[in-house]
Parts: sequence; C-alpha cells; structure tokens
Amino acid sequence: MGNSPSTYDYDGALAADKDILSVEVPETTQEEGTSVPRRCLWAAKNGLTKGYPTGEGDNFAVTLWEFFQLGLKKNPTGEFLGNRSYTVATAAPERTEEEVKRLPKNYSFSGYNERKNGTVLRGDYAFATYEEVNAAAVNFGRGLISLGVKALDNCGIFAVNRAEWVVASLGFYSQNFRTVSLYATLGPNAIEYIVNHAETSVVVVSKENLPTLMKNLDKIAGTVKHIIVMDAIFGGRFGNTLDAPLAAQVVACSELNVRLHTMSSIIDAGAATPDVALNPPAKDDLAFIMYTSGTTGVPKGAMLSHFNITSTIGALPPFLGKIDTMTDHYFSYLPLAHIFETVVQCYIWAEGGRVYFSQGDNRFLLDDIQTVRPTFLPGVPRVFLKFYQSIWDTVSKYGCVKQWFINKAFNYQCGQLREGKPLDAGYDKKVFAVMREKIGIDRVKVLITGASPCPPYLAEFMRVLTNAWFALGYGMTEASAGTSVSVQHHRHVGDCGPPLPNGEIKLADIPDMNYSTKNAVQTGEILLSGPNVFQGYYKNEEATADALYQDAQGKTWLRTGDVGRWNPNGSLSIIDRKKNMIKLAQGEYVAVEKVEDTYSKAACVNQIWSYGNSYKPMMVGVVVPNAIPTYDYAISKGYWKAAEIRSPNPAGLTPEFIQAFKDLYSGPHKEDMYNWVAEQLKAVESPLLGFEKIKKFYIETDITDVNTAFTEENDTMTPTMKKKRKPLAEKYINIIKKLYTDLNEKPMDGEVWY
Repeated sequence: MGNSPSTYDYDGALAADKDILSVEVPETTQEEGTSVPRRCLWAAKNGLTKGYPTGEGDNFAVTLWEFFQLGLKKNPTGEFLGNRSYTVATAAPERTEEEVKRLPKNYSFSGYNERKNGTVLRGDYAFATYEEVNAAAVNFGRGLISLGVKALDNCGIFAVNRAEWVVASLGFYSQNFRTVSLYATLGPNAIEYIVNHAETSVVVVSKENLPTLMKNLDKIAGTVKHIIVMDAIFGGRFGNTLDAPLAAQVVACSELNVRLHTMSSIIDAGAATPDVALNPPAKDDLAFIMYTSGTTGVPKGAMLSHFNITSTIGALPPFLGKIDTMTDHYFSYLPLAHIFETVVQCYIWAEGGRVYFSQGDNRFLLDDIQTVRPTFLPGVPRVFLKFYQSIWDTVSKYGCVKQWFINKAFNYQCGQLREGKPLDAGYDKKVFAVMREKIGIDRVKVLITGASPCPPYLAEFMRVLTNAWFALGYGMTEASAGTSVSVQHHRHVGDCGPPLPNGEIKLADIPDMNYSTKNAVQTGEILLSGPNVFQGYYKNEEATADALYQDAQGKTWLRTGDVGRWNPNGSLSIIDRKKNMIKLAQGEYVAVEKVEDTYSKAACVNQIWSYGNSYKPMMVGVVVPNAIPTYDYAISKGYWKAAEIRSPNPAGLTPEFIQAFKDLYSGPHKEDMYNWVAEQLKAVESPLLGFEKIKKFYIETDITDVNTAFTEENDTMTPTMKKKRKPLAEKYINIIKKLYTDLNEKPMDGEVWY
C-alpha cells in the first residue's frame, strides 16, 4: 500500500546513477580530513556565478533594492502584493446562534470567515501594483529619515507575512537601513532580547503583535524610540481600517518616551519631503540581522549582506524556472522573518511576479491555498507530510476495490518516476488530479522544500500527487538559505542535488561518528564556501569563530553541523545531524530524525519525539496523536457518539473536543487507545533496525487547538519547526525515567539524561 514503508532502495538507485551533476574544484589543495570541494558541473565549472542578470549586457543585480527595481521595470502596473481584505461580519443566517458560538475565533469557510456580528473577517484578495508599492516604500523610507533614522541603523519588523511587511523592508532598503526580523510567535523575553541586542530604534509592528511588544515596553524603551503600527496604507484597499493603535496605547508609549505612529502617517510624512534623496545599499552592506532561535541558548543574529542573499537568488533560475507574471500565483505563508521564505519571495520580486499572502493563521492555511490555487508553492517537509497523512488516511476508509485501484495507480506512477518515464496520464486524471484539486494544488508547477530533511518516500509521493516539479533544497540561515537544489527531471529522490553555482561544498571527517572522506562513498560534516556565506553573528565573536574558519588558501568555510554524503553522480544527500546522533549503551548510534521520520508515516501521529542516551540500550518516545484518526477510531469503537462529540474542525479544535481527547486517552479506554497507536507505529517501523525502534512511548494529550503539544510558545520547537531536544528532555525527564523503569532499565546515580 502507498502508506506502508517502501521497500524500494532509494540509496541504491542513487549509487547506480552516473549522470554527473558536480565536479571537483580545479587547482584546489585538499585539506587533511576533508574531501576536495565540489561545484555545480554545468553552471560553475569555470567559476561561481556573479549575481542575478539584469538583461542588460553583463550587468547583475546585487542588492535586494535592485531586485525589486527589476520587477518594477518588468511589470510596473501589474499586481504585486495581495492581502485578503478585512470586513466586518454579520451573523451567518444559515447557522443557529448556538452553532455560531461553537465556531473557533475567525473560523474560515469557503473563502470567508463567519462568526457573530462585529467580528473582523477576511474576504477576497486585494492587490497593490509594483508602482504603488514602490511609491509607498520610497515615501516610507523618507518618512523614517524625518524621524532621525540614519543609514546603517537597525530597524525591526514584528508581524506575520503581509503586504505591509514587504513595503516596510523595501522602505528600509531605499535608505540603506538594515532589517531585523522579529518572529511573530516568539514570547516577550525573546523579543526583548533581540530588540535590545540589535539596538533597534524603530520597530514596525502589526496591531495584533503590539500588546506583546508593549508587555515589556519598560525593558526596551531605552532602545526603541519609535513604534510604527501597520495600518490602512494604499488608501485602505486591504480594508484594515481597524488597525490603528488605541489612544491608551499611544499614551502608554509616550509615558516611556516612545512615540507610537501609524505606517500611513510615516508614508504621508515622506511624501511631504520629496527632496530627500534615495540612498540604496551597496552589495556588501547588511540587508538583515536575522536571528535564529537554534535549539539551545539565546537567539544568534546572523549578519547577511545584500550580496549574500542575492547571490543565492541569482543561482536559482536554472533550477526553478522563470515566473510568468500573468498566470503564476506565489503563495506566501512561511515566515518572512526566516531566510527560506525571504530568498524564494525575492526571486518572485525580481521576475515581476504576484505574491498572495496567507492570513497568517495556520488553522486557515488550507482555505487560503484553496482560494489562491498557487502555481509556485514553498513548504517545509512537515507541511507536505500533512498532505501525505491526510490522503492515505482517507484512502484507508475506502472500500477494498477502491483502495486496491489507488494503490495500484500510486505504485505504477512511482515505477515510472524511478525509470525516468512520464507519469501515466490515465492514472493521473482518475486518481491524483482529483486529490490535488480538492486540496487546492491542482495548478502547482513548482514546489520547493527546505529547512529540514525531506524523506525520499515523501518527495516521491509529492511528485506523484502534484505531477509537478518538487525540488529538494539544502541550506541554512548562515548560508543565505540555498546551497544545493535537486535537478529538475532528475529521476531519483533522496538527494539535494549539486551545489548551487554560487558556492562550493566539501565534507569533513567525523571520527566519533564513523563518517569519513577517505571511503569510496565520502561522508562527513558539510562545509560551505562562497558569496552566500554570512558575515558572522552580530556582537558574538565566539559563536562566529565556532561557525567560520579560513583554510590555508584564505578561503572562508562555514561549518554547518549537518552530515552529508557525496553520491557517485555528484549530488549531495543529507544523512544525519552532527548534534542529533545518539550513542546507546551497547555502542550503537541512532539518528533520531530518521527514527521520527519513519514513525511520522503513521496517520495516528501528529508529532513525535524520540529519546535515547549512552546509559540505556533502547529508545523511548513521546507521541502526540492526530485528532482526526483518533475521532474516527473512537466513533468506530463506540467510545464516542457523533451526536455528542463533534468531528474535529480543521480550522481549530474546540475546548470541548480537547477535553474529550484527553479523557479518551486517560480514561477507561486508555489501554486500548495506547495499543491502537502502538499497532500503527509497529506497522511502519520495518525500515528501522532493532535498536532504533521505540520500545515504549508516552501519549501526550495536553494539546493546543491546532493539535500540537511541541510548540514555540513552550520552547520545545524552533520557528522553523525543528525540535528543541534539550528543552524536550527537560520537560519530559520524569516521564522518560518512568518509561525506562517500566522497561527494567531503572535510572542509576551518575547517569546523564540531557
């Protein structure tokens, strides 16, 4: 079946591929303990790319401001930035008052939200053109000059993705200010740290995030002089006339000598000073101080120059193709505060493309996708895993004949991909076209994933589902997002392609983990070099020294902490994380991400965390069950009655459902529910070796309304959806010890647990 563990040897197929994608860098002196650096074969054999071609001779765009100007020139009157407009709701007549009360806040339905009278809702998309955005950005930059902001000053943005985010950042670049990204989901302590550490005198903030910023206003007032609230720019076209700050908020700021403005007032002030000249950045000026939460410690501010970022974007066209300004829809929902979304979206800018912003609430993500029907869709593997789980869970409920046909179609299409042949049009039309139309991805031409490793089975599934190019990228904030991307029409999965033509990659031995560049198949820590490598961490020389070093030839290299493998065809595969390898008591090493990726195939799993240490011979874990399969199973067993427990709403779980969920897993049916989860985990664990399998697990039912227990808010997840393993161990330490005790491995004095 499609959702069963695949027996296909993805690594073996890569090992047999002889279509060479990268070459060793000529005239390079090999360092002891490293492989020879490699470059992209067809695009960088004789040197690295210089930037993004402007189309005028040998000229290249090398700053983000120049990128935007390219798009402005190509498509001046074309639609650029689209927000879903705000409206004030009236009660939906087809729902009773009791039904309306049960709906979660901002519940989304058929493109609109509905609730009781007076609630602010979101409707159709409204757009601003390239010319309009340019005028607003230029005037915003001039308005900031009137406040005393100077070139090279650090200016913060604290909001979810929206048109005003881009206008603010472009306004910064028009006067060579630096953007400091503040995560919209970080708590007050992290915001306080970043604002003070980066010395941001100006913060542009959405109204919904203003209370978070003001909560510790007394602790940042010595740094922040101006707070600017995103309100109704572009003549209120987005309908957000309610975004102006409250009078009480203005007073509270003024009492601490902080001035509270609206974005429209700053733009108006800039329009009143047209003689203020533009002061765009040079390529080596900083564009971002982009804070990465990491998995431990305080955030670190990665200093990224304009050319760091634009060199990456300039390397993308051969891998992703051109944007059609008339028909392509780019959907923006991954945070602009992170480098992955920034790089991909700036590529759209340069091509004069159209950007649709999500509502910024993951409960409504599917509704947004169905409304936009994007042609260009980025995503992290966890987003695409949701598609995988949802579809196969739905298929499992069909009759035997329909299940057989769908699995036959899926397996046939996988075979076609593996042989480098086109997908069967009949199977695609009868099965997969129907699936993708229901999700809203029926018009997708290009998908790209990054931020964390994507399992080969998931990449293959997405290629079959979408019948589109599904690109796997590898990179990190410190390398301006992309360092390698899989090659279009390449028939194999499980690799991240060759190096992008703006950089070089080599591997370094890791003796303790038995990774070596001396073997026939080279493995080791991934090291990166090129114009995409960052300038270091802001005011953190120690961390910078740990991350960067110079070789004997004076070339700077970035230590990534990721473990890679050079495949015979010159592509790179990510096989491990240097810090996420556990050595068990018997000396066996376990890659925890491999364990979690394997178990995540089970439809009953929404989140999973695996744990092991050097004092115990086996793995244990924590599982957060998926609400929808849980509901279906409980109904089928008669534990719940549909008339009493409503089906989980994709827009958000109600408090009543969450309580019933907890009671189900802790009440009289606790043992059966545990066994139900255990059976599904066992059904997908065959790819794991015996010592890699989770021997006992704890079921976590303390969930949010979006069915998560590991969150940024409780410090167990990073904003890029990576698990923070030390905080998780600290959170579950007593549970972990009990699991081992139940396995006759009682904790002993002197053992280290995290």
